[in-house]
Amino acid sequence: MAIVHELSWSASRASTFATCRRRYFWDYYGSWRGWERTADAERRKAYVLKKMTRMPMWAGDCLHVAIAEWFERRRTGEAPGLEPTLDRALARFRNGYRESRDGTWKQRPARMTHLAEHHFAEPDAAWIYDRKPGKPRDEDAFQLLLYAIYAEHRWGITPTAVTCVDACSR
Repeated sequence: MAIVHELSWSASRASTFATCRRRYFWDYYGSWRGWERTADAERRKAYVLKKMTRMPMWAGDCLHVAIAEWFERRRTGEAPGLEPTLDRALARFRNGYRESRDGTWKQRPARMTHLAEHHFAEPDAAWIYDRKPGKPRDEDAFQLLLYAIYAEHRWGITPTAVTCVDACSR
């Protein structure tokens, strides 16, 4: 069965078209069939870039999947707890992080995680995510600053090149 590229339209496509016609072309036409082994380099690159995500988006996706699994388990009569649900989200996040960092995403770009932070790696920069239960507190900012100082001592990265994220779970 041949794959057919049919014209379709949606609110998100219309928004992309209105915002940037060049992006619209590359997202919907220039990257089409970039997954094929015979794809030319430009088409393949467009496809790979289209499949890339950023860490905050990946973290949100992992949490959304864990929440959907929680509701599904609850529907079938299980009583899933908060900690196991968060642990599943964190395990998914870490697995995707490794796929991206180690380059295994190249085997299946549409099905594996490819993070922009790894693709466009800045050798002297770092991201630190501090996962905590509850709401963000003013005291958390001080702890994040300490993490930035730790990054300087541990990895030789200046504190101003460290991005710290207060990832509260409630």
